[in-house]
Formats: sequence, structure tokens, C-alpha cells
Amino acid sequence: MSRRVLLAVIVAIIALIWWWRRGGESSEVARAPVAAAASAAPAPAASAPAIDPAPSSSAAPAQPGTERMVPVAPDAPPPYPPGSQPLTEGVDPALSVQEDDPIDSDHPEALHAIFGARRDVVHPPDPLVVDLAIVDAAGKRVAVHGARVRFRSERATPEHGPWFTAPFVDDGSHRYVATFKPSASEKDALIGYRVFLEVGFDAPGGLGPRAYGSSMMYTEPPRGHLNGRYTEAVIDGSLVVGAGVTIEAAGRFKVIASLYGADQQHAIAFAQRSVDLPVGDGSIPLQFFGKILRDAGLDGPYVLRYVMLFEEHPDRGTYAPGVTIDPAYTTSAYRARDFSPDPYVAPPVSGPVVTAQSPSQQGKPPPMFTRGAPPASSSSSSGGADQLTAPR
Repeated sequence: MSRRVLLAVIVAIIALIWWWRRGGESSEVARAPVAAAASAAPAPAASAPAIDPAPSSSAAPAQPGTERMVPVAPDAPPPYPPGSQPLTEGVDPALSVQEDDPIDSDHPEALHAIFGARRDVVHPPDPLVVDLAIVDAAGKRVAVHGARVRFRSERATPEHGPWFTAPFVDDGSHRYVATFKPSASEKDALIGYRVFLEVGFDAPGGLGPRAYGSSMMYTEPPRGHLNGRYTEAVIDGSLVVGAGVTIEAAGRFKVIASLYGADQQHAIAFAQRSVDLPVGDGSIPLQFFGKILRDAGLDGPYVLRYVMLFEEHPDRGTYAPGVTIDPAYTTSAYRARDFSPDPYVAPPVSGPVVTAQSPSQQGKPPPMFTRGAPPASSSSSSGGADQLTAPR
């Protein structure tokens, strides 16, 4: 290539660069009045919001008043009080949900172990009962050998126990049931809050031994019981059912219940309430919020189902569940329109409200974290700021 051609190429490149830079400046100048005009224009109507495509990283920052996005409404207050919620399907709180685990991880659809405690809540002297079935891909139960279950308390360790073992027995249709009735000493070793259980068996098809874990509640019953005496009233547009209780030792007690239609099939609402009670007969009021009943549109009578009394132990963070009563009570024949359609209005907060933005909280680390010195390997780009480190 001759010197003249090379010089012409260099001049052309310089001219191209100059033109590109000048065009970029012109486009920036052209954009400015557009942005200014947009900021002076009225905002788009809320009924027809639009979202601009996400800008590229090289785009200039949007000017105030030019952003167009879907307006986000502030968090709406809950329409129902904390102790009363709509319900689509109720369940006995004393029952457990069966586990369903694949046996062969290479072929998870082939064989499954379906197992679990028959009841999640057991009180002495009732036995601990566990069910087991091995099913194939077609859902057919198959035989299994060496099936057993063992139990330990939450105070025991997996390595040292003590564990208490019971065999599974085939009922004749490859449904296996293990029943363990603890002796007095075994009961003392297991009783508490939760009992951990381990189901083991020799997997079909020569797949080898398998073991699966689960848990159940094994507690003394609450020191009180539902006495079967119920009251009802419409108060402030809501249905309030009083659950009668007889308390044997003063403490904190809670009642939960589900409200159903007259056919006992259509769930409407769930309610719960905790109160401190002395020894003797008393009542725990359950509020089934009026708006829930009104919106459900089902006329009474209503049926109270899955009622259970708990004794709470806030100091230990545990509770002792009682026995489920189902059905428990049938109300009068109310009409859905007898109840208030108004949403829940929370009572005014009394006293100061402290949030992360409160002056007293400024400069404090987030919860579960502490301020510590920067690690020795941290770069100087941190500017010497404290590092947030998880507590040890």
C-alpha cells in the first residue's frame, strides 16, 4: 500500500470519529427539549398506565416527571381481624399428612414410600401408630420386608438415643401398621413435646435398606377441657360463639374452631382466641367476622367443627394440644345478610411505634447481625466503614 493511500485511510478514520462525536452531541441536544416538554406535560391518566421498555445501561437518566409506570397502591389493610379468617377447607388439627418419598433416586417415579403417624397428636395412654405402604408407578401396593419404626424424644440424640422400636405388620393387603404402646418407663423417656420417628425397611428389587424420618406430638393433655357448653350472639355485626371450658390449673389457653355450612361440607371461616383463665368453668369467645359470613353468602344454621383446646406455655415456646371435637355445636338459623359487610378496622396504636427508621434505631445493624471490624483481607475501597458480620 502506497503512502498516499495509507494517508487517505487515516484521514477518513479521523473524519468518521469527528462526525460520530458531533452526531452524539447533537442527539443529546435534541433529547433535552423533548424531556423538558415531557416533564411539563400532564401525567398520563391512572386508568391507562403504561410501562416503558427497560432502558439500556448507556441510556441517560430519566428526567423527573417523564417516568411512566403502573402506579402501585400502598399496602391495603387486612379486611379481617387476626383471629378470624376465611376458610376454604378445614382439617382435623390432630391428624397428620402422610409423607411420600421416592425409594430409588435414579428412578423416582418407580417406587414410593408413603408413611407417617396416623395421628399427629397423641396423649398417654394411647399408643403411637404409624402407617406404611410401598407403591409402584401404577399406584399398586407391593410387599416389603424388614419394616420397622423406631422412636426417640426430642431430648435424645440420634447417635445415643434411647430409641424404641416396633415392627410393621402387614394387614393382608400390603398396608403395614406399627403400633407402639410405651411402658411406664418408655413413656417417661418419650413424653414431652415432639417425638422423632424413623421408618426403615429393605427396599424391593434389591435396592437395599432405606430409612425415612418424620415426627409427631406426644404430650400430656392440657390441664383443662371443652365442657360442651356453647353460647352464641351477634356482636358488632359478627357471630361470636363462646366455647365453654373447665380449667384444672390456671394458665393461658387457646381454642381454635372452623365454621361450616349446615351441610358440614362448605367451610366458611376459621377462628382462634387465647386468654388467661383461672381454675373452674369459663368461656373463650370465638369471633367469626361478619364480612366473611356476609361474603360467603351461606345462610345458617352453621356448624362448629374441629374444635380444640390448647394449653400454651409461652415461657417454653410450646403448647399442649387437646382432643378434637367434631362436630361440636350447631348455631341458630342466621341469614348471611344479618352480618356486617364492613372490613376490619384495626384499633389505634397506643404508645410510640418504633421502626427501623426511628431515631432511636439509626446506626444500628439489622436484626441477627452485629457490627465488627473489617476482615484483614478486605480492600481499602470500603472506606474504613464497619462491616456487618453474622454473630458467632
